[in-house]
Amino acid sequence: MDWLTPTGTWIRRDGATVVRTAAGPLEPLIEAALRAGHGLVVLGVFGSGKTELARRVGARLSVPVVPLRLVARAKDRQAALDALLDGSDTAILDGLDEIGRPDDVGAAELFAWLTARVPRWVLTSRPGHVRTDLADPDAGQVDCFHLPMVEIAPYAVPAEAPSFCADNAVLLSLWLRGARGGTPAALVEDHLAPTGALDALEDLAWRSLVDPDRSHEGGSFRLAELVGLPARLFVEDLDGRWRFGHRSVYDALVARRLARRLAASQGQGPDDLTGLVLSGAMRAFLAGAFPGWEHDADWVHVPRGNFVSGGARGSDERPLVIKHVARAYSLARLPVTNGGFQAFLDAEGPRPPWVERLSHWRDGRCPTALRDHPVMMLRPDDCDAYAAWAGSSGRGARLPTADEWEKAVRGWDGRHFPWGDRFDPAMANTAESGRETTAPVDTYPQGSGLYGAIGDAFECTASRYRDRPDRGRVVMGGSYAHAALRASLRLSHTLSGRLKIGLRLARDT
Repeated sequence: MDWLTPTGTWIRRDGATVVRTAAGPLEPLIEAALRAGHGLVVLGVFGSGKTELARRVGARLSVPVVPLRLVARAKDRQAALDALLDGSDTAILDGLDEIGRPDDVGAAELFAWLTARVPRWVLTSRPGHVRTDLADPDAGQVDCFHLPMVEIAPYAVPAEAPSFCADNAVLLSLWLRGARGGTPAALVEDHLAPTGALDALEDLAWRSLVDPDRSHEGGSFRLAELVGLPARLFVEDLDGRWRFGHRSVYDALVARRLARRLAASQGQGPDDLTGLVLSGAMRAFLAGAFPGWEHDADWVHVPRGNFVSGGARGSDERPLVIKHVARAYSLARLPVTNGGFQAFLDAEGPRPPWVERLSHWRDGRCPTALRDHPVMMLRPDDCDAYAAWAGSSGRGARLPTADEWEKAVRGWDGRHFPWGDRFDPAMANTAESGRETTAPVDTYPQGSGLYGAIGDAFECTASRYRDRPDRGRVVMGGSYAHAALRASLRLSHTLSGRLKIGLRLARDT
């Protein structure tokens, strides 16, 4: 692949803070560290080019590159390391993140064992396996603050390139080579389609990572399985097995099949995909496949079936996993307005004393100018009462669960926002729009017939936060006073203070 010029950011501890400063081009830093023998930790997110960087520098200096997954999985670690070092006392130790999860104690133990046996080294890893903040570390995180530590910086992306290329050297390189699709999936598919073996490659990746009837063996293959497939896509491991040259290829090919399977699961019951955990890259390759839900004048209709839920980018998001919604339902295209909530209060009789909490109302009544704005400043009990009143009027209305809200808003492909993965301030009333107040509920169409699901006012759901009665109710979507929140983000109304909470109705179909 066309190579880029990676630069880095130093990560240092200074007393009670972590300081990040520009480090400049990475290749000279790695070469200097290998010559000096003081050790260097190079961190980079998925696809940032760590392994390619290691191979380039290793080839130029005649320094062996040691894939740590081979050492970690070997029955005799010392023999495997000796074979890879081939007599050298200097090595690039590549891929600490590939030996297990960040909370596995194996990463720290292997790091100590390796650095005691290799006098001159540079190590690469994703950030999660190495401590980069001062919070209490996970059991398996390696504390390297006593060593030089640098992180690969996002690449300078040409103005015409997609934004998702910024931190992924694999995708950016494919784009620069001319496979200029509009999504991550299109980039890789355009690159692989000329091989004439796209379906066979997809089947190979699927069987190695997903198929429960196959022994996974770390996503590796026997040579006999690769007959007729393009050899340039594969590399041979020390044990004689083969694998794709980069995890991006697995994720892209698996996502290609997932898109078809998820589309087919709508209206169906749980299947073997339910509960499957996805990588962030796999979801990025998947995004953009969802065509939109059907809707009528008032409701968006969502069939039962599987969908991509969660996202590991924030503490209030869940791991990326395929969930199942067990029944078909509809979600209101518009949130409940101040005028609608006033009609509920009028129908219920004397004005309750808590109406004074609606600080944007005047004398306990909805101002005319705000009648078509979303109601907010409600408690979950207020939302329950409104939903019960609306349901008793013959519409069968209720509050949606958090899963129902998320599936309706994100589609089945797990997009970050109803309209796609990239936030657009013109699509939602959030802090980025600068309105500093709510807007009429039909101001922001956001996809699949929904209006204002992201921004304006938080929307209360029927679900308990983290399934605990003492942690309050899940609210989603954000408000005009908050920076854009992804549709996967679940907050508790009790933990988040006086949120600007409103509601949107659902009903069974």
